[in-house]
Amino acid sequence: VRICTVTDPLPVDETGDGHPDYFPRVLPGTSVCFDIHAKQNWTVPATREPQMFRATIQVMGDGITILDERDVFFLVPPVITIVIG
Repeated sequence: VRICTVTDPLPVDETGDGHPDYFPRVLPGTSVCFDIHAKQNWTVPATREPQMFRATIQVMGDGITILDERDVFFLVPPVITIVIG
């Protein structure tokens, strides 16, 4: 169950990508919710084996203080060769 507080002002899209990046002036103890939007992989080429990558997302309080962190995983699927005949 997600319990989120609507903040005033609303989250800010600082990077201009259409997704909010931070919540300005949130008081300590306020629960906020956000979504992570992964970009399409154009960097890591697929191989014959699946590849798994781990990244750590850090929730920053004041730009310095880490309030929470979570590991997320990204899967690059393998190349699948189809043999006909």
